Amino acid sequence: MGVSIRHNKDGKVKLRLKEPKSLDIHQRLLVELYGFLARLTNSSFNQVVLKRLLMSRAITDDVRVPEVPKLKMCALRVSSCPSSRIFTAGSKSLTLVADQLALGSPRGCGIILLSGPHGGREAYRHLGKAPGTVLSHTKLSVCSRCLTFGCARDRHASRSYKS
Repeated sequence: MGVSIRHNKDGKVKLRLKEPKSLDIHQRLLVELYGFLARLTNSSFNQVVLKRLLMSRAITDDVRVPEVPKLKMCALRVSSCPSSRIFTAGSKSLTLVADQLALGSPRGCGIILLSGPHGGREAYRHLGKAPGTVLSHTKLSVCSRCLTFGCARDRHASRSYKS
């Protein structure tokens, strides 16, 4: 008798992006440059920049920041509203000029990497301590947004048990 192999119990290999989905030649050269710098230097700055180059997201406007300070920004794509706010503050926006960033500081000294909120989705509001416990700010998961859902069903008229 042989051993039955269950392939659904095998560990799945986590896929990692090795090249960008974009066909832009300049972005592919930047991925090669920062991949080389990530292997060559010991700083994690180049690894983070390489990971973000593979994501290739655009910078959008944030209305929570009323005034933009003077800064030098490097991004692949910037939408029109934040770029106008950056230029009115007297800042520079280096779009598609990440090779100048690599020449200026290859190890990322004096550079701050910014990112948006990681737990911004609505699904993260349901995670945490159980709703109703002390110091819990977790949102209750209910099937419907009716008044009777999410309430204990006791013998009260307000709990839709007695009429």
